[in-house]
Amino acid sequence: MNSFEVDDPGAASLQAKPCTICRRRKVRCDKLQPCSNCARAKQVCTYETSNSSSDGTRPEASSSQSGDNDLRDRLARLEHLMATMMVSKEQSAASTSRGSPEVANQPPLNTSTRASSSPTPQGLPPHPSSSNMPQSRPSEVDAPTGQIVFQEGYSGYYDPDFWPGLITEVEDLRQLFETEPEADSTLKWASYSAVGIVSPLSGADSALAHPTIEESNLLCKYFFECVNPFIRVLHQALFARDLDQYRRGTFLHPTEFEALLFTIYTLTVSSLRSEVVEKVCGCSKDALLPRFKYSTQVSLAKINFLQSNKVDTLKALLHYIQNLYKDGVALLGSAAHLARNLGMHKDPSHFPFSPWVFEIRRRAWNHLCVLDAIALTSYGAESCLPATSDSRPPQNANDSDWHASRFAKPSSVPTSAVGFKDMTFALVHRELADMSRELAMIYCHDLCQKDAFVDQVEESLTQKYLTVIDTNKPSQTIVAALIQVRLASVRLSIKHRRSMNSESIVEKQKVFTSAIELLEAYEYHSATYISLNWGWVFQTTVPWLALAIVLTELPKSTQQTDIERAQLQIENYFQRFSDPSAPVSGTAMWKMLVRLRQNMEQSSSPTHVAVSSVRGSIGPSPDSGAAPSALIFTDDLMVDFGNDAMGDGGVWNNDQLVMQDGQGFPWLGDQMSINDAGFIGYRNEPQY
Repeated sequence: MNSFEVDDPGAASLQAKPCTICRRRKVRCDKLQPCSNCARAKQVCTYETSNSSSDGTRPEASSSQSGDNDLRDRLARLEHLMATMMVSKEQSAASTSRGSPEVANQPPLNTSTRASSSPTPQGLPPHPSSSNMPQSRPSEVDAPTGQIVFQEGYSGYYDPDFWPGLITEVEDLRQLFETEPEADSTLKWASYSAVGIVSPLSGADSALAHPTIEESNLLCKYFFECVNPFIRVLHQALFARDLDQYRRGTFLHPTEFEALLFTIYTLTVSSLRSEVVEKVCGCSKDALLPRFKYSTQVSLAKINFLQSNKVDTLKALLHYIQNLYKDGVALLGSAAHLARNLGMHKDPSHFPFSPWVFEIRRRAWNHLCVLDAIALTSYGAESCLPATSDSRPPQNANDSDWHASRFAKPSSVPTSAVGFKDMTFALVHRELADMSRELAMIYCHDLCQKDAFVDQVEESLTQKYLTVIDTNKPSQTIVAALIQVRLASVRLSIKHRRSMNSESIVEKQKVFTSAIELLEAYEYHSATYISLNWGWVFQTTVPWLALAIVLTELPKSTQQTDIERAQLQIENYFQRFSDPSAPVSGTAMWKMLVRLRQNMEQSSSPTHVAVSSVRGSIGPSPDSGAAPSALIFTDDLMVDFGNDAMGDGGVWNNDQLVMQDGQGFPWLGDQMSINDAGFIGYRNEPQY
């Protein structure tokens, strides 16, 4: 029974005097047993009487003495516990000073292992890559945790495998902080949304950049042929319906869709060849791209994207940061935060969504995972994905197989097929992204484990996709090309770290040769697919480490053939990325390579090379427009395509996607037509 309650509440009676506690506090007492004040405060209510207890003490004294005894007992127990803890701490310190193996070899807490060991949510199968999850890092006390670069007013953290940290000639990473002040005021566009202030730019500023209906249709057409196949955030038919509603003024969230539309324009123009842009829009690419980019920034600021909870806002942001340069890397964390707020990181099967909603939400999170891995491997950033994310990749199916409606019947949902589908490239990119994140969790000097893991991923990708490849279709061969260069980039990093601890000249020469071959592979694939406007897939990914290795090892090389090949690749890459219109030219990463090249040229005087004599040995030039046909990977990562699948005009006969005088657009021809008013009418509109 509670000591603050009486045995019989109905037996309460009035007392002659106030209780002891009320008298001590000098408050009014109702003289009940117990009084209302003591009942509220849960205090022992006692009254002073003339009778004494059998031992000669008053009841209140007896009660007070009992309370004091309890306090003394508790104090004694706490003192004993503190003494025990102090003895244990002293013994632990003494053991550490003596080098006790029980303490010195205790493995550190590994948060990645703890996160990966969480149970799989009910109703979900294990993630496809969960069986490939690398083991936790070794328990070495000196295990590196990355690099902190610090100077007055600046601080930066970089992953242990960040490429400048692997090049001994890069002496001071603080040069990454040496950013010149920008005169362009549009670079401050995100600051308004960050603090919740409406952009001071008027709506008319963005309206000026809207293309005509015809230009808009062509840009959207090119987007779904040349860009979306490698991103797959949007669904083609659903976007067409949303675009029609937006133009009619009936779309539910017009400002968010406007931002998405401008990101599509910007991304498409940046991916197309200059002559195609001029043909579609009637002006040069150099003049049109800044205009669209400015309009994209204005439209994103107008919707306050950092504090939005709209799905189209996330889609627009993902497309804007597709090319991870300058503010793209910084905005990636904002995109991840926005996606978490929208619940994209949790698999939609946890919730009562329809299968179509499952698919479209998984697509957005899938591409965020891809961008996160690019930031990790290229810029040394830590992954911004939450440890609680369990969203699975989307299904391997064609867009045309989906009934794009949240009210679609379950029987209309396509199954995840084996082989090449519209979603295959995005799924392959997701597996490569997961590989990059999982490699980052392996101890950076455990090179054997990294080699084994990369081999395991390569075997898995080969069995799923490369064994069933159709060499007559460029949409499939480009997947194989992506796998080869990405795996080769990872292996180059492992080889280079291994050579750093070796004095073998032969091993360093092999690393130098591998770096040249990787640069040549990127150049070759870029030239191979440029006729389809797909060259951007390889041109927007800079092989930073390979370039740095070639720059630093070139002065030490004695093989004339390797010297000529290396000089040719250095010239090609610096000519492309040093162009002020190239987004990468303004990054601190590229400026570091420029400075590295200057230092290497000052330390040696390489022999001039005739570029034309070397170019013929590595395939077509990026400007040649030559296209491949049959796919065979050679030892140096080049592709031998044979002659069977080449058309007379040097373009694939199958899967041809190049615009011919504005005709032959599947998106315009099969799904919609343009009426006289410039609106879209659907020929094969899905039935709800």
